[in-house]
Amino acid sequence: MNFQSREFFYSSANGKSVQRENSVHIKNGKGTKSVKITENGKTKATTHKLTPTEVKAICNRQFIPGLFDGCYKQANSQTRKTRSSKRTTRRMSKKKGSK
Repeated sequence: MNFQSREFFYSSANGKSVQRENSVHIKNGKGTKSVKITENGKTKATTHKLTPTEVKAICNRQFIPGLFDGCYKQANSQTRKTRSSKRTTRRMSKKKGSK
């Protein structure tokens, strides 16, 4: 069974416009869920695989609360910058200890 669904959400605050697109694609029993957020001309996108239980529920037209919650970036997640700074501090401390 093939299935596609897209939802668009628009909002604006303080002169910034935000467009969010939630989409689900199912083909041959496998599928993906994705979120695209466009803010001031910059686009961020994430894609995740659907679990078999989610695929069955979507094919049966059932509502799944919180389906796209895992696609949004977590507020306290580590970024590349913080990870790299931790590595450099470890390297520096090793160099100091080896003298």
